[in-house]
Amino acid sequence: MNDEDILRERFGNKSPFTVPEGFFDSFAEKMMQQLPETECAKPVVDEKRPSIIKRLRPYAIAASLTLLLVSAATILYNRQNEQPAQLAATPTAQQSQEYTIDQIADYAMLDNQDFYSYLADY
Repeated sequence: MNDEDILRERFGNKSPFTVPEGFFDSFAEKMMQQLPETECAKPVVDEKRPSIIKRLRPYAIAASLTLLLVSAATILYNRQNEQPAQLAATPTAQQSQEYTIDQIADYAMLDNQDFYSYLADY
């Protein structure tokens, strides 16, 4: 048997506290009559101006983002202008192929005789 069961056996389930009839019907009126009659003071509002750093922060953020966008656009524009110059400087496909075959022949130490013998096999 737990403690609550013991208490219920001894004292029962009835609450010993009671509220008088009609107590809460006029409770608000009685409470307002007991309050002193005073004027409400205006709330004190601190009208302190924010510091100059806090006032200029949005403008500084906007200026830095604008500077970032302008510099990124400038860099991208300059890179696009450099690419055609680089393409013109590269050798054409015909030149690079001949140059590559010459390099391969030098690296493999092949002469004309070896080339003719390889071609004759086909």
